[in-house]
Amino acid sequence: MPAMLEKGARLVVLGSGDKHLESAYLALQENYPDQVSVRIGYFEDYSHRIQAGIDALLIPSRFEPCGLTQLYALKYGTLPIVRQTGGLADTVFEGTDNANGFVFSKATSEELEAAIERCMTCFDDKEHWQARQINAMRCDHSWEAVTDQWTALYQSLIENA
Repeated sequence: MPAMLEKGARLVVLGSGDKHLESAYLALQENYPDQVSVRIGYFEDYSHRIQAGIDALLIPSRFEPCGLTQLYALKYGTLPIVRQTGGLADTVFEGTDNANGFVFSKATSEELEAAIERCMTCFDDKEHWQARQINAMRCDHSWEAVTDQWTALYQSLIENA
């Protein structure tokens, strides 16, 4: 993170978990008080305000069976930076016409940093950034969007039973 902060990035952290990581984020806040804000714990309303007010949301999960965080971010036009796993891989795309975020595959600091770099480069190109935001906000992951697909699957299973 220090390298990204030196390039002008800002970081907001909300959550709790590994005490070592919490301490590291608090140290970043102390060293970069104008660029880093850390709040240990989880607060639903604050989470939504953060997601609606930021440009990109980092979700480097090692495991994510579904994930609502990126779905909320997409609706707000906040571009997710995700590790390609579970529901994150199903909902966030990069390198396509419908790109709506930034994706990295391996849980390494190098891949994470590369994804953040791609995000920062895209952010500098306002037209490209806004196109991704529009793609993000147009994503429809509702039940209504997949009802016909599920019905067809169930019907084929019944027919082939």
